[in-house]
Amino acid sequence: MAPLHTIFQLFSWFAKQAKTQGTIFSQKGEELKKTKESEQILNILVGERKETVAIAKPEGGEGPPVAMQLAEGWMIGELGHLSGRFTVVGQVDQVLFPGQEFPTMRIARGAPATNVELKALREMVQHFIEPSKAFEIAVSEDDISIIGPALWLTPITIFR
Repeated sequence: MAPLHTIFQLFSWFAKQAKTQGTIFSQKGEELKKTKESEQILNILVGERKETVAIAKPEGGEGPPVAMQLAEGWMIGELGHLSGRFTVVGQVDQVLFPGQEFPTMRIARGAPATNVELKALREMVQHFIEPSKAFEIAVSEDDISIIGPALWLTPITIFR
């Protein structure tokens, strides 16, 4: 999983625990209000479909990174189990040339990405950079996109 999406998964879990009284992560008052506000920002970034971006590195020779969006509803098993070596069969949707940027998350889905949208996404991601350090996960505003040379694909199947 891409580092930023790993943080999103962790934060979603935490926010659920914070709203549930009786857990060690339960929150109240202003603290809970701030967590709920951050959760709203997260829901804008991730969307209602709960999709996660994964970045794969080809084996067997040099090749560009391959990024793909994984929909939780189509997964058998947990996203957290996606580590190690896998075979991916998919359709290439976008070939990114050197320096070309393709957003891995969107605010205005269904419309072409604009510089204004990318700037807004980078500003939103700023809220997650410092907290991610506590989990030893390096998150930066550059995580909102993949920069070529790279491939963006729609996965058909992923298996070991």
